[in-house]
Amino acid sequence: AVKRLRKYAIIAGAAILLGAMVYFGVMLYNSLFARVRVPNLVMLDLETAVADLKELGLTYTIDERHNDEVSMGIVTAQYPDADTAAMPGARVQLTVSLGKEKLMMPKLLELTRSEAVHLIEENDLVLGEVKLVISQSPPGTVVEQSPPVNEWVKPGDLVNLTISGESAPMPELTGYTLSEAKSILVAAGF
Repeated sequence: AVKRLRKYAIIAGAAILLGAMVYFGVMLYNSLFARVRVPNLVMLDLETAVADLKELGLTYTIDERHNDEVSMGIVTAQYPDADTAAMPGARVQLTVSLGKEKLMMPKLLELTRSEAVHLIEENDLVLGEVKLVISQSPPGTVVEQSPPVNEWVKPGDLVNLTISGESAPMPELTGYTLSEAKSILVAAGF
């Protein structure tokens, strides 16, 4: 009976040892050779993309860049590409949109019209409405701007200017046709 018990104990011990070896062998194999497919993360919001990566055991880095076409917080590119086989724990680089780049509205007041237009174009802004007013400022200089100085603006925003003009007598236009009246006004500087 002792021999039979010893025999069963050896068989049970061998079975437990074999089971443990198989289990740890599978774990070692999975950690060394298992691969996961990188999901497509482009056009997902950052929170969703990060959750998808964590679920697959992948890590990530974030590269933020301004993008005129894509809203803030959306993934615009990834490396490695979608469907690439990766080891668990591998790093995926995400490029995330910061939205349109913002800048401070420059001071245009007291500049000449041409200097103001040059500065507007330099900052990738667009000249909007230009009004002429009679003022005490030198003729041809900016007396008002919209948006105001130091307000946040984005490339492509419109900038409206009010320019100082000179007072001049209004020419007599009675009796002229519309096209003749326009010609007289343009010649008089209006």
